[in-house]
Amino acid sequence: MTRFHLYDWLAIGAYVVVALAIGLFMARRASSSTHEFYLAGRSLPWWVAGTSLVATSFAADTPLLITGWVRLDGIARNWLWWGMAVGGVLSFVAIAGWWRRANITTDAEFIECRYSGRPARFLRGFYGGYHALITNTLILVWVLTAMLKLVRVVLNVDDDSLDAWIVGSALALALTYSYTSGLWGVVVTDVFQFLLALAGGLMLAIAAIDELGGMELARQAFAALPDATTRLVP
Repeated sequence: MTRFHLYDWLAIGAYVVVALAIGLFMARRASSSTHEFYLAGRSLPWWVAGTSLVATSFAADTPLLITGWVRLDGIARNWLWWGMAVGGVLSFVAIAGWWRRANITTDAEFIECRYSGRPARFLRGFYGGYHALITNTLILVWVLTAMLKLVRVVLNVDDDSLDAWIVGSALALALTYSYTSGLWGVVVTDVFQFLLALAGGLMLAIAAIDELGGMELARQAFAALPDATTRLVP
């Protein structure tokens, strides 16, 4: 594989600088109160919050997983996660207003709003501990594993001893701007990352079509695939 050139490293450096700059820029606002740090003052524009959700689901693991699904079982397998989008919209329409009026900070806190007494406190602690220690750990493992695989290929790294440094550097960057800027910094960085990922995805699509010989040949190749691969409905 061709090794990185100077401009490649400059692009990576520019991204790191922008991510840290966003964190520093949002630091004063985030440090003004606990609500600003954890909830962005409950004033996030809907499109910023929505784009942040999309960017969160557009991590390094996403293209690896989805392309594998499509290759093995066809486009229709995407309903495994398309269905989540339908549920998300229904949650927004049916629940978001009530959730906002509850004036809570975390979903674990909602348990003590709904129930009372020691069982409610136990359930809240169990719920928070389960998701913090088990659910989030599993998510971090698969996302960081995907990131590590991509970085090793892109940087042409074959030495396993560098894995800890690669993961540690990525975590240090994310923790720095998250800890400094709170939710505002996280979502603004998400918007920036989404725009980069979208631009990169479009450029990759154009390059892939060009590699196939143009859109017409791409259509012909698509038409030659089995129906089970190309249909949208299982």
